[in-house]
Amino acid sequence: MKEMIISILKPVAEFCFELVNKVTPDMALIIYVVLMALLALWVMTLKQEGVREDGGGRYRFWQDLRTGAVVILLLQIIIYLIFR
Repeated sequence: MKEMIISILKPVAEFCFELVNKVTPDMALIIYVVLMALLALWVMTLKQEGVREDGGGRYRFWQDLRTGAVVILLLQIIIYLIFR
């Protein structure tokens, strides 16, 4: 049974290993930045949600959780670009 599972999974593992080895560091950088940017765009499409529990009062953009999430994603991109 163990040998059968190994014989099935080994070609898949070898394919994945070869695929990952073909990715250059520059390609990895581009992929990372694009994924983080797409994630930030997706976060902005979510419904507005604030940190105030009472739900009243004037809307302030810094109280919107989406704003904080986008700032954090941008900081992750900047840190990655600096320390890569």
